[in-house]
Amino acid sequence: MDDCKAVSTLLCPNTKLSPECTTEAVPSTLYRSIIGSLFYLTASRPDIMYSVGLKARFQSNLRVSHLQAAKRILRYVKGTISNGLFYIYSPSMYIATFSDADWGGSLPDRKSTSGYCYILGSNIVSWLSIK
Repeated sequence: MDDCKAVSTLLCPNTKLSPECTTEAVPSTLYRSIIGSLFYLTASRPDIMYSVGLKARFQSNLRVSHLQAAKRILRYVKGTISNGLFYIYSPSMYIATFSDADWGGSLPDRKSTSGYCYILGSNIVSWLSIK
């Protein structure tokens, strides 16, 4: 992969991956190693998280097309090696998480409502509300 050509996109637009691909099966050792390394890389490269998660679904029924798609992510990483997140320590920075679950929150249908939010410093980083 040292001499490979870098690409500017993670996914090829016309590629459709499925477990029932017609291409031949390949051993899963290399594929699982690539996916594991890419999952480790997602800590500083959240832009690849969706693509890596999508490729991880096919570990049990691995085909040549799945391996090619995983290698495309590596080619993307090679082209964007300077991208990433840099975390610095600050004594005033803190991470807080708040969650709530109300099992009787919706009175008409008694469906559960829940939600959470993650706060970094004084900014909301992520939130979810399910009804």
